[in-house]
Amino acid sequence: MRKAFWVVVVAMVVAGALAGTIGEGLFEQRFQSGPGYQHGARPSLIVCAVTFVAFLAAIVNASLVSAGRVTLNLAIPDPLQPWLRAGLAIAFGVLIGTTIFV
Repeated sequence: MRKAFWVVVVAMVVAGALAGTIGEGLFEQRFQSGPGYQHGARPSLIVCAVTFVAFLAAIVNASLVSAGRVTLNLAIPDPLQPWLRAGLAIAFGVLIGTTIFV
């Protein structure tokens, strides 16, 4: 159908930024986590928001399949694959490092 990869990436960046800035304050007001959990709240909320956008993209594709229509093209462009693999490894390392070792 259409190449929706960049639309989903932009939505993930926006959702992650909102979760990391606004979401952390709302989370603190709602649950009042202790000082031992303050460093892990922001990365966890960012990962949750990005995963939720991916979930929404999967739901859209599933609904397109069930309607018999052409699905969204979410294939990662070939020149970006090595960069995204390296970035993902670094992001998981930072996430683990900030939630466990800080």
